[in-house]
Amino acid sequence: MQIFDSASKKIHTFNSTEKGNSRQDYHSVLLARTGNTSLVDMNGLVNNQHLPLIDRALRGYFMMNRANRMGTQEQFVVRLGGILSSAKMRSILVGLRNVTIIFPNLEDYRASSADLYRALSSPQQGLSVDGTYFCVGATKVMHMLFPELFVMVDKNVGSACGYSPGQYNNFRAYWKVMMICHNELKAWTNKYGSINGLLRLDPLPTSITRVFDKCATVTR
Repeated sequence: MQIFDSASKKIHTFNSTEKGNSRQDYHSVLLARTGNTSLVDMNGLVNNQHLPLIDRALRGYFMMNRANRMGTQEQFVVRLGGILSSAKMRSILVGLRNVTIIFPNLEDYRASSADLYRALSSPQQGLSVDGTYFCVGATKVMHMLFPELFVMVDKNVGSACGYSPGQYNNFRAYWKVMMICHNELKAWTNKYGSINGLLRLDPLPTSITRVFDKCATVTR
């Protein structure tokens, strides 16, 4: 294990030194699941009240609105809601609804994950209003919709996983990072019996993919 090696120390370091905006916006998204695996219901729908929570976390904690690429909150929420509510996307969301990063058959969900990633990151029909790719932002949205499944990939996580700046902004690279997380969790489980001890290292609210994000950020 590379990312989860010395996990307790890495999580403590991350939680002690992290700067920037309050984490409350992000934590509000995690808490909005009310005990469920994801924000998606059995019909493949995301509650409209949850979309502004995602918007606020992106603008605040994740600082994804540089150069106003997200537009106004109304613009962003309308774009995100439109993408997620199409019949094709609802089918994809239903299929991913209860999947987690530790599923042994994770590769079975690669194609649907790719469709979601590309829909959110597309420069024309995706989430940015300025016609640019929204790759890092897409991974953060995917993570907030499915906190137990999708990792977030930015320059820090990309570097920890062997990518130079910008090389991680495509689905092939993203899925490689997903599998690094998956395989390290498998190794952790083989060594310690479960991931419960790993999860207990990080204060609530959290998720196993958030733990990966913290450990990878410190590993870089």
